Amino acid sequence: MLCKSIAAGSVAALGRTSRHCPFALSQAAAVTRQQHFLASRSPAPAKPQLRAFASSPLADVLQQELDYELDTDEKPEELTGGPPKPFQLTESPGDTLLRLKRDFHGEEIEITASVNDQPETPEYPEEEEGGVGAEDDPEDDPFPGLDFEVTVTKGDQRLAFECVASGEDVVIARAALEPASREVEDTFYFGPVLHVSLEPSLDPPSLRTFQGPVYQELDDKLQEEFANYLHERGVNEALGNYLIALVNDKEEQEYKRWLGNVRKFILK
Repeated sequence: MLCKSIAAGSVAALGRTSRHCPFALSQAAAVTRQQHFLASRSPAPAKPQLRAFASSPLADVLQQELDYELDTDEKPEELTGGPPKPFQLTESPGDTLLRLKRDFHGEEIEITASVNDQPETPEYPEEEEGGVGAEDDPEDDPFPGLDFEVTVTKGDQRLAFECVASGEDVVIARAALEPASREVEDTFYFGPVLHVSLEPSLDPPSLRTFQGPVYQELDDKLQEEFANYLHERGVNEALGNYLIALVNDKEEQEYKRWLGNVRKFILK
């Protein structure tokens, strides 16, 4: 009876009578363990929410820059009528590779230009006040040109040209005969590229494969006929000016897209 009354009593009472009833001590320990267990299962008090890193000033500046770009955005006149006929333009948001395609008497003509792969305008050291060139207009700096590639595909081969649009003309920098399966993204100098020659391609490519002469060292008449060959297929000054405007506009559009996406990320 004593043990039963102790087991039903308080923990303090159990402590006082434990010497008389060892069972009471074990019951007290069980009660204590149960209290700890229930306490551990109880939901922890809610902690105050910590405020996220203050990023709104950056988001505000991004929005200001985006608003400025939207307000000052003007579509180049060269793009209002679309690409020179009969070329068809293919582009995707976020993709900086631009493609123009047409058919020419069974040949597939493709022109590619990349926003990310263009020469930079050379930077000149600043002249001291009153020095030579101190009053030069930055817009007078020479245009470095726009790089693009033209491919003429027939069957399993194609003739590829690296070209530069200067704003006044289109200049051929390199010509190559290569397998039609080569991807545009591949580096021009890699793969079984056969410059101007008709050597059979090797797989894997061999360093012994004839790469052809330097294009600028070709006979003037041959260079002239290569230029005529491209002109017949629509690669001319008008196309070059269109590509210059297209690449510049694409860069602007992607910059605005980048501003908006970065702002959205900051505000997540």
